[in-house]
Amino acid sequence: MKTQPTLTRWSYSLWAALKACPYAVKLSKIDKIQTPMVPAMERGNTIHLKAEHFLKGNIRGMPKELVKLKDEYDTLKKMKPEHIEEFWAVDRKRFARVKDGWKDGWFTLKADVAMKPRKGVAISVDHKTGKIYETHDAQAELSAMMHHIWYPDADLYVAEFFYVDQGITIPYEFKPSYLDKAIPIWRARGEEVMAERKFLPTPSADACKWCSFRSDKVLPDGKKGPCRAWKAVKDMQ
Repeated sequence: MKTQPTLTRWSYSLWAALKACPYAVKLSKIDKIQTPMVPAMERGNTIHLKAEHFLKGNIRGMPKELVKLKDEYDTLKKMKPEHIEEFWAVDRKRFARVKDGWKDGWFTLKADVAMKPRKGVAISVDHKTGKIYETHDAQAELSAMMHHIWYPDADLYVAEFFYVDQGITIPYEFKPSYLDKAIPIWRARGEEVMAERKFLPTPSADACKWCSFRSDKVLPDGKKGPCRAWKAVKDMQ
């Protein structure tokens, strides 16, 4: 009997992707089908890298991509954050911090910037390119929740998003009591991710618009994408 495919770990991006289209997640995470690096992703990686080296003091001057938030990045650098571009993870059994995230991590998160609590306040920063999305509030909650697990004694957790293209920042504030209640909710959502077995396509205008698995797209290996479900969306337009 053929074993059904399963996921072994999850993250905010995977949870969001599974909500958008389970089939695309299967093709990417289980079948390991490679997709082209799109310009927006390349730019995002570049900005994260420049922000990392600026905050670590490895480059002089403000990178042009960050100049709209020059004052904010200058202030952030002066605060000397302890964690920059780190991989954080918790286990499945206790949802507790693990040292080897790649080996034992069940839920994983990359902390762009995170600091030890100062005067009772723990601050994290996420570098964002592109648009502002309503779903970012869920990501901020997860970021603050992981910060709470790392530093449980803070009185307030602030997950701040730096939107470098718009030149604005949006802070999300969370009390420890709120995050304690959020943990079992997200653990349950993680179990739902692990329970997925069918991985059916759920075509929609948003999910299919930029999907590299569409049958009219060419993958890096020269083959056409395996998904034809996007045609249902096209036929409805």
